Amino acid sequence: MPSITLPSFAKINWTLDVVGRRDDGYHELRTIYQTVGLADHVAVELTGEPGVEVSSDGAGVPDGPSNIAHRAATGFLEAAGLAGEAGARIFIHKEIPSGGGLGGGSSNAATTLVALERLTGRRLSEAARFGLARRLGADVPLFLVGGTVLGVGRGDEVYALEDAPPAHLVVANPGVAVETAAVFRRFSSELTPRDPAAIMLSFLSALRMQTPPTMVGNDLESAVVKD
Repeated sequence: MPSITLPSFAKINWTLDVVGRRDDGYHELRTIYQTVGLADHVAVELTGEPGVEVSSDGAGVPDGPSNIAHRAATGFLEAAGLAGEAGARIFIHKEIPSGGGLGGGSSNAATTLVALERLTGRRLSEAARFGLARRLGADVPLFLVGGTVLGVGRGDEVYALEDAPPAHLVVANPGVAVETAAVFRRFSSELTPRDPAAIMLSFLSALRMQTPPTMVGNDLESAVVKD
């Protein structure tokens, strides 16, 4: 059966501002994402039997239906009308640290969607594609865009920006996994004395000038490292 292996890139947040709490219980965000060269690799094989299988060589990465890539494949096959006649076998080679805020699982899900579109020759409509991505997780839609991306709402409403100029980044992994939901629970507006509008406008101005951004930051940083 046909198969494909694709890189599944990590992301950083150049800026992340928490504006407030939404009526649905989530936080309203303003963020600028950036996909980076660090990547997992996702191998997807289309099978002639219904059902999805997922495995990985990453420590602590769940197999089976609890893996977001499994939900992505299942959702795609249903949306494409193929659930009763085809399935997928997925293997994820991990390089992106889990629980490090780099979006590895979300990236794997988006890459699975792209791989299945290519293997089946069925591309979902933009509304269906991004709707499925949003249901999978707030970070998934950005990976369907890639590059430098503005995220608003829960971070799942995304808009492509002019790419930031090439840069070398150091990604330090302290070996500590952090649960995103727990970080938001610890978040307090007292931890955000910066001016979100000024920081984002400074960053966007740097993009237009194709100069390295000088004002970056993440409102959740203090909540992550707070004792």
